[in-house]
Amino acid sequence: MMKLQLLISKLNASLEEQSGLIGDSMPRVLRETESIQSEAEVLSSKMTFVRAEVEQVNRETGSSMRQLVQMDLLKARIQATSKALQEADNWTTLSTEIEDAMDNGDLEMIAEKLTGIQASLKILSHVPDFEERIVLVEGFKNRLEAMASPQLVAAFNSDDSERAIFFVGIFGCMERADQLLKYYRKCLKARILKSWVKVLDEKQHQAVLEWSKAFFDQLETLIEKQQIWFDSAFSSHDFADHMVSVLLEVYYGIDPKFDVCFDAGLKTQDDPLSYLIKLKKTFNAHSNNVDKILMRGKPEPAQSDASLRELAKIFFSPFMSHVARYGERERVILIAEISTAPVSSKDILDELRNCAISVTKLVRSFREASKRCCQLTEGCAYPSLIEIFEVCLKDYLERYSALMKRLHRRKTAANSWNIFQQSLTLNQAAGELLLQLEELDITLSMDFLESTKAFLGSETKDRAFDQHHLFLLDSHGLQRVEKFFSEVQAGINYPVTTPCIDIVSKLCKDLQATTFAILFHPVHDQLNGISESPVWGSTSAGSDSLEADMPEFGFSPQEYITQIGQYLMTIPQHLEPYMTNENPALTRAFQERAFPYCSTVVESGDPNPADFLLACTTKGVCDAYQNVILKIPRLSANSTKQLITDVAYLGDILEDLGHPLSDGLASILRLLRLPQSDYWTQSAGLSQKLVSTIRQIRNLC
Repeated sequence: MMKLQLLISKLNASLEEQSGLIGDSMPRVLRETESIQSEAEVLSSKMTFVRAEVEQVNRETGSSMRQLVQMDLLKARIQATSKALQEADNWTTLSTEIEDAMDNGDLEMIAEKLTGIQASLKILSHVPDFEERIVLVEGFKNRLEAMASPQLVAAFNSDDSERAIFFVGIFGCMERADQLLKYYRKCLKARILKSWVKVLDEKQHQAVLEWSKAFFDQLETLIEKQQIWFDSAFSSHDFADHMVSVLLEVYYGIDPKFDVCFDAGLKTQDDPLSYLIKLKKTFNAHSNNVDKILMRGKPEPAQSDASLRELAKIFFSPFMSHVARYGERERVILIAEISTAPVSSKDILDELRNCAISVTKLVRSFREASKRCCQLTEGCAYPSLIEIFEVCLKDYLERYSALMKRLHRRKTAANSWNIFQQSLTLNQAAGELLLQLEELDITLSMDFLESTKAFLGSETKDRAFDQHHLFLLDSHGLQRVEKFFSEVQAGINYPVTTPCIDIVSKLCKDLQATTFAILFHPVHDQLNGISESPVWGSTSAGSDSLEADMPEFGFSPQEYITQIGQYLMTIPQHLEPYMTNENPALTRAFQERAFPYCSTVVESGDPNPADFLLACTTKGVCDAYQNVILKIPRLSANSTKQLITDVAYLGDILEDLGHPLSDGLASILRLLRLPQSDYWTQSAGLSQKLVSTIRQIRNLC
């Protein structure tokens, strides 16, 4: 408690001390505030006095300042008039001096005086005879240009860069720099055309291919040198723009034109297409070299300049008519190559061998044709090429059709198995053709897409000299190739050899029908007329006994069915060479699934050719036998047992071969074995037509 009282007393003493100090300082603060207020009043009075003095000065000196401004304007007009008088006097002097310089032929002096007189003309724009003075100056310029032009042409033709720079200065002072560039382009054009004429004179005994190579070599060398020379003489201008203009004029004015030379050269060629391809390669190489020179040092994008496209179009225009005739020339080559294959032979084995050998040669010819198409047309004529393939393939397959007809006519001969083997060989050749065409399709698709991607692809760089579709095709051809490209790329028209594959597929179907007819002919012979045989109406059918009802064991299979059975049992040994899948060509041919009854063959994957053939044959035998049975007009009791024996025998044979009776024959056999009392009750679920037919031939009530 004592401590608290002590602390409070100390606090009170401190407060009293602070209050005393504040009370002592208050008079000093009040004095300083009064001093500041008095100083502010003095400053305000001084500012009022200064403002009054300024207003008084303005009133006293305002008129004098206006006079000074007017005097300054008058001085400027006097100086301008004086300068104009001086320039007028200078105009007369310069005019006289220019006339003297022109008499002396001093081009540099003329240019210097002309610069001065042009400066005077600008100052004298207000004089009454200004238009006359303009005409006079233009006259001086024309006279100077006429005097300079011979030396200017000589400098351009000799590639004298120092002298050219001198003339750049002269034409610059005349404000005719564009006119100088016209002189340059005209001189360069004349040099190039002169070079063309010289090449023709020197190589007149050679072909156009040699002419063009020599001319292009000289032109590329000239462009290379001109680029360096131009940059030193005309540093502020773009060489590529002017060179393109020169080349356009050259190719429009060249005489004789390239297309005339082409036509003349082709008259001496045995192989015009190969010759055109060599020319196209030469032109392509030249266009690439020129493009590299012109675009050197420039950023990529693409050249969208209209003049470059025009240059490319006029440059490649000689090929347009030949691209239009490409299909015609290609067809001649392919037909000739196909016709050089081994000629048709009267001997079937030789002809089969010729067909097999010719497949590889045909496909190789198609590959070479694709290369020629890309080399000459850059792929632009591919739609026409596929049409030519189709036409040539039809001609080629005529020998297959002829051989197929020969085999079909010989199917009744004793050596039917030889004919069957030969038909399989022909099927194998057709399958090999299909395989190679499908493999070829990959090559053709890649060739086409690779050749056209630069101008038809989605990532095209739009390079002017690569736009072949624009300068090699007319509007119709352009639409065709664009549609063809989009379809191939999208897979709509893929494979590109679809028309050819369809033709060979049709051939395979015809061959398989013929092969089956040959294979099935002995069966057909045995079944022919069986349904009309009187044996089915005889009570002693199948036996010498005249008993009305014989037991089933008394019947044996008739000769027709045993002959069929023996024939079927021999088929596997003749198909043994084809029992594996190591014959891809024949397997591929059978994949067309054109054999009769092949649709009913239960397949697990692709069976080997032998299993496939045997399955089709057994199905065919069952179907044919069923039709024969259903045509029998009447069966006696013994005839029914005989038929049961025959069908059962066939069933045993087919079981041994691994192919049971068809559902139809099995149903007939079951119905034939039924007693009359059970016939209707046990036939439920079977075809009513089948039931009715069996009922009729068994004379069931």
